[in-house]
Amino acid sequence: MDALRCALPTIGDAPDSGNIRDDLYELCRILRDGMLSKSGTALRSVLHECDASTAERFQAVILHGVIAPTTDLIREVVRRGVDRGEVRPDALRGLAFDVIPAMMMYRSKVCGSEWSDGDIAELIDQVAMPFFRSDAR
Repeated sequence: MDALRCALPTIGDAPDSGNIRDDLYELCRILRDGMLSKSGTALRSVLHECDASTAERFQAVILHGVIAPTTDLIREVVRRGVDRGEVRPDALRGLAFDVIPAMMMYRSKVCGSEWSDGDIAELIDQVAMPFFRSDAR
């Protein structure tokens, strides 16, 4: 667990281009690049190779070192979208922030997808934007 904790990729700050679509797209590219980086290899190994009982030992490290920071960044991007009127205020709810990382992990683990820029654009345009979009737009 210590080795995994030390090898987790760093994510950095949430993008802030001035619109939610571009910010979510760029954030997903950063997440993908982190997972594909040399430092993301340990995490990918745990996610891809361990069975459920083995992976359970790593759950806290993954939750606190990857999932929570990722959902916090998505929450920040969405909150900015609410402030700009791009996102409906009631979109600031817990499960909403799990959708993007859950899709990325599912497609990576189950489907073997490496998430091209086009795949990320489709995720944002077909899933995230319709979900978060303000009624006024």
